[in-house]
Amino acid sequence: MANLNTAFQGLTDAVAGLSSKSERTFTRDKFIRQFSKEIIADSQLSQSDMEALLVFASRDNSLLSYDGQTVRIRSSEDNLPSIGEEDSSIASLKSLIEDLQDQVELMNKRVEDLGLQAKEAVVKKNRVAALAALKSKKLTESALETRYATLHQLETVMVKLEKAADNVQMVKNMEAATTALQTLNEKIGGAGRVDEVVQGLRETMADVDEVGAVLASAGPESSVVDEGELDEELAAMEASENAKVAKEEERATASAKEKVRQDLEQARQAVELGKLLDTVSVPSGVPAPLSMDPADALARMSLEEKEAEAA
Repeated sequence: MANLNTAFQGLTDAVAGLSSKSERTFTRDKFIRQFSKEIIADSQLSQSDMEALLVFASRDNSLLSYDGQTVRIRSSEDNLPSIGEEDSSIASLKSLIEDLQDQVELMNKRVEDLGLQAKEAVVKKNRVAALAALKSKKLTESALETRYATLHQLETVMVKLEKAADNVQMVKNMEAATTALQTLNEKIGGAGRVDEVVQGLRETMADVDEVGAVLASAGPESSVVDEGELDEELAAMEASENAKVAKEEERATASAKEKVRQDLEQARQAVELGKLLDTVSVPSGVPAPLSMDPADALARMSLEEKEAEAA
């Protein structure tokens, strides 16, 4: 059982990338040939091992559907347990296409080999062998052309089968969606019921607003804002602010006037001091000061006057 579970996990990984229905559908023989070497690394499962794995994967794990001749890997949208007629047709057609592709590959190789044989015969001057090789080449090319035409027809049929299978799945999905929508619409009750619900909602919301208005009007009168009182309070605040601004401006003006007065007084004193200095005679032998501060000069002059009065 442990080995079977390991093989099943390997098979799950091997088929994970298969998407379209043709990719997921095989004849039994094609399935065994393709996956017997991929399931377990460096090992090839026998026919009996693959048969046991197919039964296990279809019966116990629902990874695939299997009827003894056809294998279909299930997908998330494909949950049919049994193999249908279309599955068998797709598997047979797919197997035939793959066989034709193998034949075409071999025949192309045969044409190349016959061409080389004809050239070698010509080099060896063996005219009979060259003609025989060319004749076989022509016959093979004719058969190859027929195989290509058949292969093209089968591939066209396969494309149409895949498209039809996709359409079937699409229709099933649309049917399921339609059923779901119908069920939901039945639960809703139609457009008339929706109108009733919306109208009822509007009426209920209007009742809520009305109740809120009644509750608001039943509150204390003090809760009602007096617009006149607000205007008076605002006017008082503005008057106080204006008085404060006027007082600051008055203080600034007085300060400026005082500064101007002090400057004028200092200028007047300087002028008077200059006049006094002009009337004072400097004794001989006493060098005149180069420069003297007016206040120092005034103090010195006062000292000299006092000394003269004392003498």
